[in-house]
Amino acid sequence: MSDAIKLTWHDIHAAVDGLVARIKFKGWKPLVIVGIARGGLIPATFLSHRLGIRDIRLVQCSKYKDDVDHNKQDLPTIKNVPDLPERGSRCLFVDDVVESCSTFYVCSDRWPLARQATLFMKKDHRDAEKLYPNMIWAQCYPPDRWLQFPWE
Repeated sequence: MSDAIKLTWHDIHAAVDGLVARIKFKGWKPLVIVGIARGGLIPATFLSHRLGIRDIRLVQCSKYKDDVDHNKQDLPTIKNVPDLPERGSRCLFVDDVVESCSTFYVCSDRWPLARQATLFMKKDHRDAEKLYPNMIWAQCYPPDRWLQFPWE
């Protein structure tokens, strides 16, 4: 694996600004922002301020069975399920980085009308708009690069 890319607060704010621009360009405004714990909580808060949305909630979605052994499972488990509008209508789920998309897949299964946003996508994005029509992202990075966030 390559050296980590150390992101700065400036990088984070620029990515959030990019998401805000894409959300406004699509002409869609969420009523609820849902931060995916833990990495999505800070970006969700920044988005809520920039979009003027006070209704912010959180969902815990993790591939790890426990915090002690860090045993991974194939698909993430949703914990702390928030009370959301019917089928996730007008909800925006936010995470810091997408690698496999499994977190968003699990959330989309439960809330099929919700949309997703991430600061950074670590995938080949050439066909991403076709594959992920309800997802927006600010920047893409190669999958082999580790992103180190300023809050880590």
